[in-house]
Amino acid sequence: MRLWTIQTKAVFNTLQETGTYICNPDLSICLTELDFYIPYNWLCNQMEKRIGKRPANIKYPVWAWHTLYGRHSKPDLRWTEFRHLESDSVCMEIEIPDGQVLLSNEEDWHYVLNDWFNTKYKSELTFEQAEEWFQKLSDHQKRIEKEKSWEYIFDVKDCPFIQATFWELKKENIVNIRYIRHRKNTSHHC
Repeated sequence: MRLWTIQTKAVFNTLQETGTYICNPDLSICLTELDFYIPYNWLCNQMEKRIGKRPANIKYPVWAWHTLYGRHSKPDLRWTEFRHLESDSVCMEIEIPDGQVLLSNEEDWHYVLNDWFNTKYKSELTFEQAEEWFQKLSDHQKRIEKEKSWEYIFDVKDCPFIQATFWELKKENIVNIRYIRHRKNTSHHC
């Protein structure tokens, strides 16, 4: 499966030196600063159910893009999604075996990140009916139904934003690389 991952030059250099890159949770802003441990752990459990057990030395997955704005092709690095990159980075075009990748709807992933009930799960009901049904549940049942509703993120048919997760990136997975250099803003402001 063709994917695109954007990583720092340090990650790319590690990959070149060791031949393998795995996520270092201590360097992940999503974990250290945003405290997304609960959603990331839920995703890891889903990955184990859907693509197999993680290797013993791996705690969290590597992330990549499959589709952006409905296009399954190299991302246009001028898009807003990439303007946050503060230092030189590398966009790696990679090939990972299909059975080693879990695809998910990037927009619906926010239900998981924010610990929300995904009303699409109860698609036969209107939004208001689904919310009303959910609010009547016990706290224990709410947790169960909420986590079931999160599984809707794996329905990626016709999804314009598809993210990919996999356990490790190997040097031989790289098809192409593009270095990202940030230009200083030279415009003048009044």
